[in-house]
Amino acid sequence: MSELTKVIDVSALLGVKVFCNNVAAEELLDKPFTAEAHYSPGASSFHHIHPMQDESYQVLSGTLDLFLDNQWHKVESGQSISIPKGKVHAFRNSTNEITKTVNTHNPGLRFQESLEVMQKLIQEGKVTNMTGLRSGIYLGLHSLEFSNEVIPVQPPYWFIKLMASIGKLLGYKI
Repeated sequence: MSELTKVIDVSALLGVKVFCNNVAAEELLDKPFTAEAHYSPGASSFHHIHPMQDESYQVLSGTLDLFLDNQWHKVESGQSISIPKGKVHAFRNSTNEITKTVNTHNPGLRFQESLEVMQKLIQEGKVTNMTGLRSGIYLGLHSLEFSNEVIPVQPPYWFIKLMASIGKLLGYKI
């Protein structure tokens, strides 16, 4: 990657470090957001959709498991997979090695910004894992703020909205 590389570290929550161009997130609204993503062993996401973005993974090294069409697919080094907008999917690294991919969201919309906000929530100790009331509230608020980019399917979106509503009542903000 070039010397202008920005690192967005959400590894404490998802097990992923994202390396992208050092550009302002608002410059990517109508352009693809492309990054090199490093998935630590055990990295995983919740089942989700991107309602307005197509996503693709090109595996550079290692193996990444991708849930798509109600089944897990092993995508190995040199292979690619595309996920049309609106399709339920998830990722996980079930190996003992770091898996590296080129990951693209097209259009970028506010996806980079969503990762940056998630990194900030992690750094501030507001989100420490995928469970628990405090983390759940902040994850809910995050999901509502970036609902054009990512909508959780598991846990169900109604539950995410409920957690966000509780957070708003209690004065939580992201």
